Amino acid sequence: MHLTRGATLTPQMPGKIERWHKNSKNRILLVITTCPGDLKQKIADFISHYNHLRYPNGSANLTPPDVYFGRGQTIRLEREKITNQTFMTRRLHHHGQAA
Repeated sequence: MHLTRGATLTPQMPGKIERWHKNSKNRILLVITTCPGDLKQKIADFISHYNHLRYPNGSANLTPPDVYFGRGQTIRLEREKITNQTFMTRRLHHHGQAA
């Protein structure tokens, strides 16, 4: 038995690579660069953003470093606390207007 996920010729990989190229081209080609150094910097910025700052699909709006370093549960609890406070504030505001 051998691992098939992530192998170079599996059907999943071409779609992932095409999606990555599409995202990178859409982001990088928005800004007109006049010298190769600017283009290299834009590509490096995109790679850094893609790997460390974006929220991947299916990750409960957590960045990869948050999940890797175990901060995910803390962030989820903090978001839940903020959501509950918002609902209580709305409820109190609504009851104040209804009275």
